Amino acid sequence: MDRSFVKSLREVHAAKYAEEGNTERAREIATAENPYSPLFKPREVHPEEEPSLDELNMFLSDIGHDLTIVNKELALSGDKFKSLMEDTKLRLNKVQRDIAIEEERLRDLNMLCGDHSEFDTVETLTIDDFEGGASDIEGVFHAVVVEDAKTRLYVTDVKGNGYEGNQYVYKNKQWLSAIRDTTDRNHMTDGSLSTAFEYSRINADESEKAVFSLMNFDNIEAECAITLTASYPISMVQVLSDMEDIILKEVSVSDDGAVYRTVMQDEIAFNKREEIYRNQSQTFGSGIICFPASRYVKLLFRSDGYTDDKIAFSYYDAKM
Repeated sequence: MDRSFVKSLREVHAAKYAEEGNTERAREIATAENPYSPLFKPREVHPEEEPSLDELNMFLSDIGHDLTIVNKELALSGDKFKSLMEDTKLRLNKVQRDIAIEEERLRDLNMLCGDHSEFDTVETLTIDDFEGGASDIEGVFHAVVVEDAKTRLYVTDVKGNGYEGNQYVYKNKQWLSAIRDTTDRNHMTDGSLSTAFEYSRINADESEKAVFSLMNFDNIEAECAITLTASYPISMVQVLSDMEDIILKEVSVSDDGAVYRTVMQDEIAFNKREEIYRNQSQTFGSGIICFPASRYVKLLFRSDGYTDDKIAFSYYDAKM
């Protein structure tokens, strides 16, 4: 915590004691060697002693200031842990990316050497190996950026055949949603690596006896249409997900937020490595999607598989 905050708070509290005429207590608070020593100083009270309202109020004031310091300290510690987690994740992502680049290079080498015996090496090119107008985003080449501006992106609608979040996932004898809430739509645009949004669909076998309204007895994949609104026209978004079985099915844009026109129908499997040689409309691993500049964008996602999460729910047996 910023020591100046703690110091100023203690000075203000000491001045309050001085105004009440308790200069000894004021000096004790103001000259304490440890600025984090508790302000509240417990004392024994005789059961038959008549309580002093002023003294009780000062006790409560001491406790209130101590709680303020603790709250600020916890908030600061939380921010530090968050920064540490995000920094660690960035480092791990870079390591993972370096490994993926090397793996990709070996795949290319094997493919080329299989068809052409004269190839014996493959080099990975970066933007530093080229001259001329070009830009890059984390190693992805694209046309040079003529002008850019900061814009706010809002999630205005989410519709699909399932539900938002992971409300019914049960792990280690507790609800996973109690540990990590993935229902907040703001997580899609907050730019944080420590938050995530999740859309789910529960499929079950028809023989299942314990059921509830969100259970489906079919093999239909989860689908979810996410509508985005930007404060200024945008022409690109980056989709980040660690799920291998997520597919972008369609992209639509609108000029007025009412009528949308489809601008892309080529399904993109972001994290499936085999797509690097199949799909030429998207750079594998980048998550970058381009479209005509628009303020309103609709992304239609679907799943391409399922997880084996344990599902649980609470219910009452009306027959009992």
